[in-house]
Amino acid sequence: EYIAGTESALDEPDRVVLTESTARRMFGGTDVVGKIISAGQNEFEVGAVIRDLPKNTHFTFECLVSASTFPRVEVWDDINAYTYVQLMRGVEMSEIDTTIASTINSYLELISEDYGFKYEPVIQRIDEIHLGGYLDEDFSPKRSRNYVYIIVSVIVLFLLTGLFNYLNLALAELTTQVKKIAILRTFGGISADHRRVALTDVFLCLVIVAPLVVLIMALMLSYPGFLPAIDNGVWSSLEFLMFTAGLAITIVICSALNSLVISKSEIVLSGKSSGTQNGFTARKILVAAQLSFAIIMIGLISVIFDQFRFVNDGDKGFDDHDVLVITRVGKYNDVQSLQESIRKMSGVKMVAGTSFYPGGAVETKDIFSIETPDGMKNQLVNFIYGDVEYPALLNLKLVEGRFFDENFSTDKKGAYIINETAAREFGWADPIGKKIEGPLNADQRAGQVIGVVEDFHFESMHTRIQPMIIFRGDESWGANFIYVKTEPMQSTALIENIEREHRKLFPELPFDFGYLDAKYRGLYQHDYEIRDIFRWGLIISIIVSGLGIFSISALMLSLRTKEMGIRKVVGAANSDLFLRHLKPFVIFFVIALVIGLPVIFYLSERWLNNFAYHVSLSTSYFVVPAIVTVLIILGASVYHAIRGARINPVDILKSE
Repeated sequence: EYIAGTESALDEPDRVVLTESTARRMFGGTDVVGKIISAGQNEFEVGAVIRDLPKNTHFTFECLVSASTFPRVEVWDDINAYTYVQLMRGVEMSEIDTTIASTINSYLELISEDYGFKYEPVIQRIDEIHLGGYLDEDFSPKRSRNYVYIIVSVIVLFLLTGLFNYLNLALAELTTQVKKIAILRTFGGISADHRRVALTDVFLCLVIVAPLVVLIMALMLSYPGFLPAIDNGVWSSLEFLMFTAGLAITIVICSALNSLVISKSEIVLSGKSSGTQNGFTARKILVAAQLSFAIIMIGLISVIFDQFRFVNDGDKGFDDHDVLVITRVGKYNDVQSLQESIRKMSGVKMVAGTSFYPGGAVETKDIFSIETPDGMKNQLVNFIYGDVEYPALLNLKLVEGRFFDENFSTDKKGAYIINETAAREFGWADPIGKKIEGPLNADQRAGQVIGVVEDFHFESMHTRIQPMIIFRGDESWGANFIYVKTEPMQSTALIENIEREHRKLFPELPFDFGYLDAKYRGLYQHDYEIRDIFRWGLIISIIVSGLGIFSISALMLSLRTKEMGIRKVVGAANSDLFLRHLKPFVIFFVIALVIGLPVIFYLSERWLNNFAYHVSLSTSYFVVPAIVTVLIILGASVYHAIRGARINPVDILKSE
């Protein structure tokens, strides 16, 4: 949506379009069409200002630069850009899939034959990008559909846990009032209609709870950064209001069903009724369901924490500790000068320039010509280029051969290091000395393999390790990143010194840095969110389950007080009464296991399948939840069991 300027703003070179907030930050307003922005050696004219992008967009930017500003190679095999296609109304994507594929193949047929592989278009609807799966060199924030399903499952469990606990308490209230209702009915009291009483309680509860929920949500949304991907308009949308109303109606209906359990039973003046037993049975089912939620949460949180321990403590194949990474530097010679200055600083062990930074690399794959028994064969392979010190800085483990060496002049453009997966997939039993040429789209460098390193996770453990080729960078490649290996616990003065040197050589560029281990942890951001959700879910489930067990334990004691007194008169021991009180909870436990354990297995499998490398499901993930659930039952019911065992029969019989 244009605030100033027109859609032709980017038709000419050296033109830019700014977002509204960027224009205000730079110029103090939005009436800036025609103003000039300097960026290093370049100057750009502001052609238009647009509204800030919505928070749910997949493509975020503050400034757009006209494509004609930069030189382009108009070739069909350049696949470094995303292409957006707007379809005419009524046209389905399926209608154009084959058309685009055949068009691409007709233009790339000779190239495909030469390289030995084919191009296939990857087509996604814009409204499906966020959940459309990860793509190589992707720039849009994405989530796995499995994660969404798991989060929705947890939300449903939360809702059901709270609802069941409420119904449990409400049913307990009705059950204890059976005698009062029977007396009132005997004398024709209209107020004895417990359905009215139940619904009145529900409406009073909603009147209290609804404003409290709105207040809590308003306070949470007032904090910056809370739910940053959700527009505040969601909370007032028709869908959200309908969902909220649906929950309220669900509570009312369930409460009405509670009263139905009582009303369908014969209530007599003595207070004995099948309704009491029906209500008690319903409570057993509800408590068992709550316990099953606790079992599910305990099992899943165990799997999640073990997987994160595996990810964090497992062998990545390299050492990412104490590695400072300076991102997006400049020209090769200036980068070399900066590296030399950093090497001389106190606290620095090693420095190396490279093309690779997890999640931040521009190029990750290219076409190499690989030696095979049938001659050289073209193949698309992951690659990293770096300085001589790069493999040693990361402490890559050498399997055979050697690393790069300044004393070998051929290493500069004729040496390659590969990982074990590359040697295996290339079919090389003895890879040292095997020929590699490429990348074919860049400088044609012919060389040979000088070393093989152990497989290392240059991506997250969500993806399998792929073949990797490492070669030395030079002035034609530049260096996108500088890795600095520091002494442990280096001072902030070191970063300040590096920033000072960076500012001298690159005054127009911001000093952008990070830590390699933190970057790798960032690759699991969505997984950490899942972990935190289940952590809170575990706490809530245990508390609610404990409350449910405690309430039904109290009800059981109040309903069986007379029975306990009589049993004690006829000689029952305290231990017998204690165990008799705990016996019904065995049923809850068995039902909860039957419900919970299959769900643990299913959801754990779904979540772990997001990782190419993960822990294996063992019996401990099912035994531990069972043990913890037993402890919850004992902790919540043992108090009433002890009270029942120590009951004085004289007091009971006297009151009766």
